[in-house]
Amino acid sequence: MKNPIALGETFNVAMKGVIEGGDPNRAGIPPRNEEYVFDRDRLADMIIFWNSKRQKALKLVGDPAAGKTSLVREWHARVNVPLYSYSCNKETTSDQLIGQFVPTADGSFTYNYGVVARAAKEGVSVLLDEGNSMLPSATLALHMLLEGDPIYIAETGETIYPKPGFRVYWTENSVSSKLMVAGRYVHDASSSDRFMEIKVGYLPAEQEIAILLNAISPAMPEDQRNVTATVMVGLANKIRSAYNDPKSRVSKPMSTRTLVRWA
Repeated sequence: MKNPIALGETFNVAMKGVIEGGDPNRAGIPPRNEEYVFDRDRLADMIIFWNSKRQKALKLVGDPAAGKTSLVREWHARVNVPLYSYSCNKETTSDQLIGQFVPTADGSFTYNYGVVARAAKEGVSVLLDEGNSMLPSATLALHMLLEGDPIYIAETGETIYPKPGFRVYWTENSVSSKLMVAGRYVHDASSSDRFMEIKVGYLPAEQEIAILLNAISPAMPEDQRNVTATVMVGLANKIRSAYNDPKSRVSKPMSTRTLVRWA
């Protein structure tokens, strides 16, 4: 096994075993947030996908601010694998994902590989953030790559064979989220079938409280810190519940990131 990663030590969880990592000196590895806390269940899902011999695409579904994007980013920061991140929207086209000819300074044209095709050529990961905010037609162009199969580029006559290590990560909000009807699209079932899917909920209260205790000034007495962190997490969960109430005027939930800034 190349560059073994010890699970318990690397992710600071009660878990034994090792997984294969990448070269820590390779460019494109996300910066590591030392204060990030991994949930054991989320981590187990990520390990299953990482060790899969066939699955090349993972969809993370959950409420806004539940930590889908940060989970992917912090995972790659610790396994030492480059991650290309792309924010999707309704203007995203298959050309931006696969590639297109673009003009050069001398008036000629050169083929510019899209973010997914480039990741496939280099054998690294790509994150399509808010993937269901792009039109379904753009996703259809990814079907071959989502299964790890080669794709033919008609414009250049090249066939791209995904290198080992190529993976696609896709995040989207859950069906119950208000954002599912705000600029989001229902994608073809054949597209969804190509993804392994995991649910990403908010962290358990005790984990969020532990995170806040590290963020609150140590000058505050310990008993006050505990009460303060507990009240803050309780308020955040009330806001999250209100967000999912169709009658509520709450426009967005409170993320763990926001809680930490508040603390």
